[in-house]
Parts: sequence; structure tokens; C-alpha cells
Amino acid sequence: MKAIVTGGLGFIGSHLSSRLIQNGYHITIIDCQTYAHDKKMKQFLSKNKNVSIYNVDIRNFIQLSSVINKEEPDVLFHLAAETHVDNSIDNPDDFITTNIIGTYNILKACKFYYESPNVKNNFKIISISTDEVFGECINDEKFNEFSSYNPRSPYSASKASADHLAKSYFHTYGLPVILTHSSNNFGPNQNVEKLIPKVINSFMNKIRVPIYGNGKNIRDWIYVEDHVDALITISKSAKPNDRILIGADNPLSNIELINKIFKIYKKLFNTKFNLEFDQVIKFVDDRKGHDFCYKINNSKLINNFNWYPKYNFDKGIENTINWYVNQNI
Repeated sequence: MKAIVTGGLGFIGSHLSSRLIQNGYHITIIDCQTYAHDKKMKQFLSKNKNVSIYNVDIRNFIQLSSVINKEEPDVLFHLAAETHVDNSIDNPDDFITTNIIGTYNILKACKFYYESPNVKNNFKIISISTDEVFGECINDEKFNEFSSYNPRSPYSASKASADHLAKSYFHTYGLPVILTHSSNNFGPNQNVEKLIPKVINSFMNKIRVPIYGNGKNIRDWIYVEDHVDALITISKSAKPNDRILIGADNPLSNIELINKIFKIYKKLFNTKFNLEFDQVIKFVDDRKGHDFCYKINNSKLINNFNWYPKYNFDKGIENTINWYVNQNI
């Protein structure tokens, strides 16, 4: 099997690329290698004979289309995106051009490839989106595959636009697109601008973790290896025009999350970490347009695809803490 992974040197993309290699795939990585890509992972993956890496920006249609036609994939996983909500508030431009125009270029390039004489009939595009496109939970109800779109940040609006483009290319041109929406990911190798690595890094350096507002905003969490496992399962079994929500049923308020990480970190490094919880946090002004709650109903993934998360939350956090600590030694 041949797979293309856009954003394959990013956080989720690099984990997916590694797993696909383990499963015997020949993979092609398309990644413009911004600040979020991992140089060590690039060096590791580039040594594998079954990996091709192209430094291509998905906003460049000609280069993108050339790679897709040359590599002739059976499946394309589309992960390349600008993802940090705070950055989208400060500077939406890259989110609009990458997440919307970039996705349009992928769909257009895949349409030309899919219509070519030698393309495989089972070709699929797995377009990876986010639960944030649904806005915030109403009356504490979890998002499901029938939830309405209600994006409330430039990031989520750009991802919602990309989703609508993907759906339109199925309905208009018959392009075999499958949409997935994931809850918040965590795990080794995530950029330190994200919440969980930021918390761990703060503990390691004994500095206070900034918490938006009152800390009661709720997010649903999934360990990245479980997300990757779900994506591969979906790529094998889902039908074109399907939509699947991916989550592991770990909703926590930000203050609960940080307190849980604090307790696990303290258990692991008690002799070196003698601070109390109120010494490691600080409350800051809330983020603009901060959605209160995201929760995912994963029953379709479980019932239709026989998928279950393999990692409980505490074990995933312990793995993640140990990885960051070992990187810092």
C-alpha cells in the first residue's frame, strides 16, 4: 500500500507516518517544514527506504499535484494545517491560505489524479478535521456526526471551510473523501506551544502555568497513538462521504487537567519537585472567543469500526511526561 501524508512531519502526522511504516506501507510525506515540524523525526524517517519526503507547501498547486501524480497513492491522509487557535486570533492570514486554499489545492490535485486512467479504484482521501468546527457543546451534550457547524475562531472557521470544500468535491465530482473530527490530541513530540507540553515544560522549569479565565473550560483528550490507530482503521473500512468523530471520552476542565498532570508529575519526580499546586499555576485574562466545552460522542467509531482506545489517560500523560523529561536531559 502507498500512502501520502500531508503534514507528515508535524505532531499527529509524524506519529501516523511512523505507524504506517510499521504496518508495511510505502509513504510519501508532503510537508513545508515550518516551525512545527520535528527535525529529529525528519532525520529518522528519511533513513527508511520506504519513505519519500517532499518539502512542498500545499499552497503551491503545481508542486503538490506533481508529487501526487508521481507517487500514485492508494490513500491520502490530509493533516497539513495551521492549528494553534491563539495564533489564528493574532494572525488569521496563514490559517486562511493554508487551511482553506491549501485544502482546495489538495482536492483539485486529487481530482485530476483520480480521473487519470491508471488510478486505483479504491483510492481514498482521509481529511482530518477538528471538533472545534462545531462550536461549543450545548447543554453539556456531546458532539456527534450530525452536529451542526458553528465555528467561533479563525482557526475553526478555516477548518470548517475546508470540510465544506471536501464534502462539495464528493457531491459534485464523486471524489472519495472521508471526514474525521478529532478531540484534543496529546503525546510525545508535540510542540511546546500546546497546552499539555506547555504544562510539563513549566513544571520542569518550575515556572507557573498560565490558565485562561477561571480554568473551567472543558476539552476532551485523546492520546495521539489512539488517534493514529483510528485513522488507519477508518482508512481501511470507511466509505466515501463518511464522517467519523474520534475521541477517547476524557473530558476535563483545564484546571482539572493541569492538576492531574501535576499529581502524576509529582509521583514520578517527588524528590526533585517539592512545589504545591497553587505554586505552579497563575490565572490570566481569558482568550477572545474562548469556547467553554468540547466533548465527543465516539459511539459510531466503536460500533461501526470496532475501535477502542488502547491508552487510558493517566498512562498517556505518564508516557508524555517521561518523553519530555528525557528530551531535556
